[in-house]
Parts: sequence; structure tokens; C-alpha cells
Amino acid sequence: MLFNRRRNQAVRHNFYALRSKRALVVLNQAIAIHQRRCTSIMEQREELENKKRFALREEEAAKRRNYHKMIELAQGHSHH
Repeated sequence: MLFNRRRNQAVRHNFYALRSKRALVVLNQAIAIHQRRCTSIMEQREELENKKRFALREEEAAKRRNYHKMIELAQGHSHH
């Protein structure tokens, strides 16, 4: 009887240990996934910022080009 109880305790102990170990594994996986997701979100945000910056630079360059073109046209017209 005592032996059975002790064996049951051991089985139960192993069961809880396994369960907590599995819980820990699942938790660690969840943390890893979360961190990866956060990293990818940060990367996406960075990429978006870079795209915005690039677009702004392109816009500025286009304005400058148009400005110079307008000056050239104006000068061209004044020569005629």
C-alpha cells in the first residue's frame, strides 16, 4: 500500500515535472516567436522610414531639376 502510494507520488511528480518542462518549452517558444515578431516589426518600421527618406530625397531632387529646367527655359527665352 505504502509502496503504491509512493509510486503514485513519483508518477505524479514526474507528470508535474514533465508538464512544467513542457510549459517552459512552450513559453520559451512563445518568447522566441514574440521576439522574432518584434524584430521583424522593427525592421519593417526601419524599412518604411528609409523608403520615406528616399522618397523625400527624390522629391527634393526632382524639385531642384525642375527649378534648374525652369531657369534654363527662362534664360533661353530671354536670349531670344
